[in-house]
Amino acid sequence: MKRLLPIFLACAFLIFALSGCAHVVSKDLRDQVDKRVNVEDMFAHPAQYEGKTVMLGGVIIQTKVLEDGSEIVALEKPLDQQGRPRDTDLSRGRFIVHHPDQLDPAIFSPWREITVVGVVTGYETRKLDEAEFTYLTLDAKAVYILKGTAADRHIPVSFGLGVFQSF
Repeated sequence: MKRLLPIFLACAFLIFALSGCAHVVSKDLRDQVDKRVNVEDMFAHPAQYEGKTVMLGGVIIQTKVLEDGSEIVALEKPLDQQGRPRDTDLSRGRFIVHHPDQLDPAIFSPWREITVVGVVTGYETRKLDEAEFTYLTLDAKAVYILKGTAADRHIPVSFGLGVFQSF
């Protein structure tokens, strides 16, 4: 059993190394983000955060191409340590990203995950089905579209002893 411990530790290290520890957002942009911003409070009181540079993640609901750029509507999801949206049903709200480039809606398509660094410009109230809904608005500094989903990033590892035992 003692001989298996180094092999187990080497495999665990390899899995950790291959799981992608690099942050999605460049260090230069992360340094511009105001880390004192409380995301929950920002969605509740967006006008108080105008001019702040923030980092948000989520899933795209819709992308529109405009004459002067693009608009991405997204459902916010908390970010993990690498700046990727977590695989959770938790969300603090929806946000609208104004991007200066015309982004292709086929690439920035619904349910793709994104991480955004942008400047809070306030909020917009729009109709969502039968109700009025408040959307936080941002001017994008950078939008990172992510490959796969949070569920795809989980490494399916299990350990077991015997025929039917697993942990």
